[in-house]
Amino acid sequence: MTVLYPAHIHPDDKTKEQSCTEHSRNTAQYAGKALEAINLYSSAYLSGLLHDCGKFKKSFKDYLRAAVNGEKVHRGSVTHTFTGVQYLLNYPKEKFEPWGDLVSEILAYAVGAHHGLFDCVNEDHENGFLHRLETVSSEDDEAMQNFHEQCAPAEEIENLFNLAVKELPPVLMECNTIAKDGAEANFLYGLLIRLLTSAVMEGDRRDTAEFMNDAVFPKEVDSSLWQELLAKTESKLHSLSADTPINAARHKISDLCRNAAEAPSGIYRLNVPTGSGKTLSALRYALAHAVKYNKKRIIFTFPLLSIIEQNSGVIREYTDDTVVLEHHSNVIQEDSSDEVLNRYELLTETWASPIIVTTLVQLLNTMFDGKSSSVRRFHALTNSVIIIDEVQTVPGKLLSLFNLTITFLATVCHATILLCSATQPCQQALKHPIRTNTMDMIRYDPELWNVFKRTHISFGGAYRMEGIPPYAAEILENTSSLLIVCNKKAESEAIYHAMLNVDYNVFHLSAAMCMKHREETLENLTCSLKQKEKKTVCVATQVIEAGVDISFGAVIRLTAGLDSIIQSAGRCNRNGESDTAGQVFIIRTENEDLSHLEDIKLAQEATEQLLSIYKSNPESLDSDLSSDKAISTYYNYLFQTQRRKNNDWHDYSIKNKSNTLFSLLSENPHWRDPRKEEKQPRAFFFHQAFASAGKLFEVFDNDTTDVIVPWGEGEDIISKLLSERAKYDMQYVKKLLEQSRGYTVSIYSYQKKKLKECGALIPLADNGILLGLNSDYYDKSTGIKIKEASSECNTLMW
Repeated sequence: MTVLYPAHIHPDDKTKEQSCTEHSRNTAQYAGKALEAINLYSSAYLSGLLHDCGKFKKSFKDYLRAAVNGEKVHRGSVTHTFTGVQYLLNYPKEKFEPWGDLVSEILAYAVGAHHGLFDCVNEDHENGFLHRLETVSSEDDEAMQNFHEQCAPAEEIENLFNLAVKELPPVLMECNTIAKDGAEANFLYGLLIRLLTSAVMEGDRRDTAEFMNDAVFPKEVDSSLWQELLAKTESKLHSLSADTPINAARHKISDLCRNAAEAPSGIYRLNVPTGSGKTLSALRYALAHAVKYNKKRIIFTFPLLSIIEQNSGVIREYTDDTVVLEHHSNVIQEDSSDEVLNRYELLTETWASPIIVTTLVQLLNTMFDGKSSSVRRFHALTNSVIIIDEVQTVPGKLLSLFNLTITFLATVCHATILLCSATQPCQQALKHPIRTNTMDMIRYDPELWNVFKRTHISFGGAYRMEGIPPYAAEILENTSSLLIVCNKKAESEAIYHAMLNVDYNVFHLSAAMCMKHREETLENLTCSLKQKEKKTVCVATQVIEAGVDISFGAVIRLTAGLDSIIQSAGRCNRNGESDTAGQVFIIRTENEDLSHLEDIKLAQEATEQLLSIYKSNPESLDSDLSSDKAISTYYNYLFQTQRRKNNDWHDYSIKNKSNTLFSLLSENPHWRDPRKEEKQPRAFFFHQAFASAGKLFEVFDNDTTDVIVPWGEGEDIISKLLSERAKYDMQYVKKLLEQSRGYTVSIYSYQKKKLKECGALIPLADNGILLGLNSDYYDKSTGIKIKEASSECNTLMW
């Protein structure tokens, strides 16, 4: 049916048009619903209602129909996002003082950014609001008149604006109460703006997908679902044995977590020993809390893919496979049909499932990344239970942003946040700590904790790298198995090859091996540890430190942060196989080069300070390097060390810039120009550089390339991607790429350069974006090997 002002035309049926009125109303409804639980329904509804008011004009109708009919049009030539911004910024606000200006800017930003973030003030000192105000089209008045006639009369807009003025100021005042200063307050205001923008993006994209792609979105979670899942989880937990002290202690911790679920929303610490059944206890807590407080979803985040692969299976087993969505790079859909893949993509964009299992990276992207797909998910964090496993792995550079954001989520967004770790960071030692009361879910109980005391950590001495294998051999005289954890792949590979000279079963694990290779290695390693036909040695990087359910008689850990050392210790005497404490030895490596690994180097320095204190006065740390006192002291040293290196370390410093991501997302003082602001026709309250900060943000070094490696099925996948069929059948290529996810390794740019110089990389597409690896450069034991080009590729190096 032809409509007066179309918003969309169906791609498969050009006679089927969706009116701007219908789309605007649907978007408003979905946006409002996204924030209804936190009392921002009208603010989100009004933003959604106005988001496309610039489409109510003849030029957009002509542009859209020409594009659908295959005529050549310039994408974006007819601007429609500025109209709503102008309308809101010019809205008569006298009767709404003193909040009218702030409310209009917040709503205007959400309207203007629904296709992507923009800077309120950019690096050239230009004001994004002013730019939109001054870019006036003769059709703007026409569009608004048609909008009022066809969609929403002025009286309705006034009523909604009045409601927004009642909703938003309490949030702004709460931000002021939370914040220590103006910079923190502005950062929190920025999160409110991101939240409104997220809701509008959700409403716009959801309605568009429903019309254009006939997409079906999941329904809201019914409280009866949480009750059903809780009953199933508790039934399975109660069937677990409590016949040993460790199993009995796990039951008690689980019961304590269940009791804690009755407490109101907030930020809690789950600081329990390694091996105490943390994942299942957290799941039980989350389900019971969701039942009590009618939460809309549960979000589990884990730092490593290896942990997700293990724990997602446990969560599915104890709940229901159909309610769990995994969102991470190694998800492989068994059914790779377009319908299944499109539905998976839809769910990962919205996080609409009851239970989400994802990576810490995806959570942090949802909080700070500038891509629309990340911003859109932000509203999904509201009224949720968010479980952050191994919270100590949040990069130090992000701690200011992270602390204030989880404060905002807990206070403004009614989220409950569970910070899980056996080595909880001392957040209060930071310049921008968590700004709300953070409580321990379970109080420290020596009797309960001592059940899990299975190791003793001590300083083993200082050695050159070549001295570590002989030292390891000495330890193996008194134990049947040994784990050696290194800071670098070069170290683990060198020690691995040296240990092959003795009659041991020797294994290697690192990120240079694809996921499937690591999985098989772990299976063989587990068998070797059980059979005990020979002494077993595993030399690994940090990939083994967390979430790998495996146990050794002793551990050597090259000096790193205390949190990493304690994680390594968690792989020793894990299930209490020995009546005596398993020995964990910290080794200082005298000729270790960590010049390119500054985080590890600074963590090493903090650990060295701690070891010095421990040597002179062990009683001050409860005579235990894994005690709460030792952990707290370590983090104080670490944060001091990082700030000495760079006072803005935790604010996310930007290379070669005087500002930080925190400053860009708060008052943005370095990009504001008071002289320009004085000449502006009006003053603006918000100055954040949202778009620039979003582009600069990355959790880790993202300058990496995924390479398909010739291990197992990977070799066959590379061969198929080089076939004639792959040149013309994109669906075939898409399915092969889905299958390849377990056979890829991420390489850094310098590694890519060296592999390219050696001719090791195989282009798998005409544009060279897809890459495979020559079989000569993948070792069946240690993974990718990189040869030095300057010596005719004869010298192995990392």
